[in-house]
Amino acid sequence: MSQKIRVLVVDDHPVNRDVLLRQLAMLGVEADAADTGEDGLGHPDPFRIDGERARLGPRKVEQIVMQPYLQKFAAYYYNRALQWGKGVAISTKFHAFLAGGITDHERMMRAPVLLQDNPWLVHDTIGSTWGYTEGMRIGSPGGFIRTLVDVVSKNGIFLLNVSPKGDGSIPDDQRRVLLAIGGWLQANGEAIYGTHVWKLAGEGQLQIPRGQAATGRDIRFTTKGDTLYAILLAWPGAKAVITSIVPGGIAGAVEKVELLGSPGALTFSQGADGLSVQLPVEKPNDYAFVLRITGLKLK
Repeated sequence: MSQKIRVLVVDDHPVNRDVLLRQLAMLGVEADAADTGEDGLGHPDPFRIDGERARLGPRKVEQIVMQPYLQKFAAYYYNRALQWGKGVAISTKFHAFLAGGITDHERMMRAPVLLQDNPWLVHDTIGSTWGYTEGMRIGSPGGFIRTLVDVVSKNGIFLLNVSPKGDGSIPDDQRRVLLAIGGWLQANGEAIYGTHVWKLAGEGQLQIPRGQAATGRDIRFTTKGDTLYAILLAWPGAKAVITSIVPGGIAGAVEKVELLGSPGALTFSQGADGLSVQLPVEKPNDYAFVLRITGLKLK
């Protein structure tokens, strides 16, 4: 099924526009080049400011010079959005605004370790280069899935860049990664889509450096209504222990624990050490494992 979207072409370069539209068409997305409008801005939902000039600080002259213009742009953009009758957002690298913007952490650089009150985002690329290059190294689906889970648990948004060839086609090695991520989301997406953060982002290592393996004690949380999702970043073996769920620590009582992708309810016990869950012999996937926990009063 094709999806109609509007593409904002800021520089109005016909070659860039035509390549983008051709690539979207190959992905089954129906798109039009947006009319930038009388002020050249159009009606974009998000607006992203990239590069050093978005950094707040005295280390470069252009950073100081740009600050008044960033503030004027933000005021203009948000006021125009009121006239358009739509919600919009500005994302920037570093902290270009003291408030009113979404901070973007490229490839998890300086990304938050703890749960954040305000939304933030990470943009990463599927390979070793942002655009397609011959011999580029492609990341693993498990790494991207674990990053997605980590970011969402801390009130963040995860964007993944794909690197198509010049003719708009997506190479097979990238397609395999995307299909693996899609397969995981098809089975476990209820723990990601439409969820909210819990009082804690997770347990175990709250920041896992690139290239370092997660353990079965590394857990991330999301919620939907009174359902708590505990997402294990690695398979712990026969038993998972969630130390944050102790008797009296949360309203309500655990009534049922299920492992998404695995049939039937799981055997569990709860004590001073936390919630202990007996896991099946076979794990349901190779990447991250979602326990659906019901009976608690989270609201």
